[in-house]
Amino acid sequence: MQHVRAASVRVAKSPHGLGLHAAADVLAGATLLVFTGEVLHRDEVLASPRDECYPLQLGRWTYLDLDARSRVVNHSCS
Repeated sequence: MQHVRAASVRVAKSPHGLGLHAAADVLAGATLLVFTGEVLHRDEVLASPRDECYPLQLGRWTYLDLDARSRVVNHSCS
């Protein structure tokens, strides 16, 4: 696995809930976060309680159960 140096980020409240915010200026093209978590089969996702699993679909039957920091990532082009 390749090592990626991520930009400085923090989890903070926003008007829409928790989000990942830049803690310093970020250069264009910089990596903000590498999504991490447990790789699950679709059947495991469906069997998990909704409040305990945050699945990101990777393939037809494969999901990544996002870790706590990855769960708060959202997108804004402001």
